Amino acid sequence: RRKEELAIKSREEIIRVNEEHIKTKRERKLQEKKEEEMMAAYQLEQDEKLRQREAEEQEAERLKREIQKKLLDQQERTLYRQAEIDEIRARRAMEDAERKHRAKQLAEAQKKKHDMEVLDAARRQQQQEKEEKQRLEMQRRQEEYENAMRQARSMAEREMIEAEHEKMKDNEL
Repeated sequence: RRKEELAIKSREEIIRVNEEHIKTKRERKLQEKKEEEMMAAYQLEQDEKLRQREAEEQEAERLKREIQKKLLDQQERTLYRQAEIDEIRARRAMEDAERKHRAKQLAEAQKKKHDMEVLDAARRQQQQEKEEKQRLEMQRRQEEYENAMRQARSMAEREMIEAEHEKMKDNEL
């Protein structure tokens, strides 16, 4: 009778520990999901800022080209041939410098985006490894629980057999 009570208490304790573990795992998963959503929102915000900045730069470049064209047209009408040649050289040098600057900015933006993608991939890999570890831990705990339950049943069966054996001895007397 006492052993049955101990076995019942043991099973109840195992069930309680498992329920606590499941609750903790569920809370951890919710926290991780929240963090992933925050990272995704941050990434979207950064992508949108980058897109806006690129659009603004393109519009500024278009306006610059329009202004440069108007200025060039005026200067071509008013300056001598040498002045026109000098202006064309200066404009080309400025455009070349701007192109180099834009190319540098684009390369930096692409590098930053690539770095974010690498970081994101690393985070996903880490998350997958963590989930696999948790799955294996849950499997191990389940196996421990099942082994404990088998042992408890085996012990209860042995006790019942011994009790019947004792009862048969008592009856023989």
